[in-house]
Amino acid sequence: MAKLVVNATSLLDILDRIFSVEDIATFKPDAAVQQTMQTKLGIETNKIIVISSHSWSVAGAIFSGFQNGRTGRPNVGSDLAGIIFTPYLRIENFAALSSQVRKPNQ
Repeated sequence: MAKLVVNATSLLDILDRIFSVEDIATFKPDAAVQQTMQTKLGIETNKIIVISSHSWSVAGAIFSGFQNGRTGRPNVGSDLAGIIFTPYLRIENFAALSSQVRKPNQ
């Protein structure tokens, strides 16, 4: 699913890798999701950004030490009500993401 969303936008040019729970065969909030990203990339958690349309994914990223972003979903209300954290980035949708995220060397 994540790969289909990315393929429908211009994000492929700026992303190093796409991780999905579909590839890991477990779901958040299982810590294996975040640990797999760090292990496969071999870099510190604060150098990784997790962007999701689900508040629980953003919360897991924050609590695991990742940079994070929250994107909206068409025709779906916000699920951030009552959440005690603030996402680092708030993005209207995945199509708008490419204008707010860039590779560090650019």
